[in-house]
Amino acid sequence: MPDAGEQKTLWEVRKAGLNIMMSMKGDGKLVSFIEDCAVLLEHLAEYTSRLTEVFHRHGTEGTWYAHASVGTLQVRPILDMRRDGATKMRAIAEEAAALVRDYKGAFSGEHGDGLCRGEWVAWQYGPKLNEAFGEIKALFDPDNRFNPDKIVRSPKMDNACHFRFAPGYQERRMETALDWSAWNVERDPLTGSQTLPGSGNDLSGGLAKAVEMCNNNGHCRKSDAGTMYPSYRVTKDKQHLTRGRANTLRLAISGQLGEAGLASDDVKDTLDLCVSCKGCKRDCPTGVDMAKFKIEARAARVKRHGLRMRDKLVAFMPLYAATASRMPGLMALADSVPVVSAWFKRSVGFAPERSLPRFQASFLAGTVGRSDLPRAPR
Repeated sequence: MPDAGEQKTLWEVRKAGLNIMMSMKGDGKLVSFIEDCAVLLEHLAEYTSRLTEVFHRHGTEGTWYAHASVGTLQVRPILDMRRDGATKMRAIAEEAAALVRDYKGAFSGEHGDGLCRGEWVAWQYGPKLNEAFGEIKALFDPDNRFNPDKIVRSPKMDNACHFRFAPGYQERRMETALDWSAWNVERDPLTGSQTLPGSGNDLSGGLAKAVEMCNNNGHCRKSDAGTMYPSYRVTKDKQHLTRGRANTLRLAISGQLGEAGLASDDVKDTLDLCVSCKGCKRDCPTGVDMAKFKIEARAARVKRHGLRMRDKLVAFMPLYAATASRMPGLMALADSVPVVSAWFKRSVGFAPERSLPRFQASFLAGTVGRSDLPRAPR
């Protein structure tokens, strides 16, 4: 395949495969914790077969992706981390670790250890080297300030305080402005069968499950080609990432931001700089549509607090534009006289740097009924 365009298309198929897998609807999601296990190539087929049996024993299936040539397939089991996913994750990890040891492989082949795999470091390197890691860490970082508890003294992988979904997590019952039923489905991880839209158990009608499509992969932090995420590229504040906004929405939907929920100030502040470009829907591996979430959040806030004067002036401009155009001079005072302009903009909530629309009479208004104008041929 010498053609550069065909080569690019082929690699795009590879990228699309991961996106499709990560866009799985339903309660179960792909969870990364044993995807970095690596074994020698001559053992890979048998390891894969035995690991599949492990998944089936725990009532789930795994998704396989990439790197077979170096002995790792980046497998991700489908688990519901809001319910029994943590228990299954621990059991699967222990059995997978035993398999890796049998084949003299590595539990961390590429991605590293951290919170998820730190506790498995000791058996890979042995107690003597593991003790040396601790001593070196203590010498160079006696106060444990630099990336603490990732490899040395790392917590258990199923420590609930590190989960996105804390024990007892539950979305609140709510009436939504938009239809989210397409996400409110049940999916069997073993067979892949999916129920009809609206048949799931989401108390928010599918909104919570749509928000949970964000799996924290961090693709929205990229700074190369693509659209995501305009406001973050300017502010560098993680609150303005697709991920940051999805996490805020998740907290609101589960009642962790108070009784106001989607109408809270926290949600408003997080979404204010979203320009609704829908770049996230295209660029995000799971297709998170923040522009649509913003509509839902704005509707909730308006329902609770009503429309601001600024919103009314912008939304209802077509209704009063004809009247305003009959007195353009008077309307121009709101922008041309500094004292009046500052007072008006501050009163209605416009930025002082923003200029206001200039109204003028229709250029066709004086032509109605005139007989001296040329007529179009019939």
